[in-house]
Amino acid sequence: SQVEHFGIAHENVIAATGALYQDTLSTLRQRIQVQGDMRNLQQPNNASKIRGILLAGIRSARLWRQVGGHRWQLVFSRRKLLKELYPLLHG
Repeated sequence: SQVEHFGIAHENVIAATGALYQDTLSTLRQRIQVQGDMRNLQQPNNASKIRGILLAGIRSARLWRQVGGHRWQLVFSRRKLLKELYPLLHG
């Protein structure tokens, strides 16, 4: 896969993830509006990063809901979640 070959933060991987967002979620009727400086938003690398992050966030939220997660769990269990994530991020 591209991730194994290039690494997760390589521009080819980011561009492919952005393209996946464009081919799937951006075709839906309800669209996400991104606000910001048009000079930055129109740069292809920035647009791919934004699309990739949106895809990852939406996918994460969907998986969270599928395993029984609820919005209030994020609010009330924030400290516990951060405690468990910290070793993964800094391990």
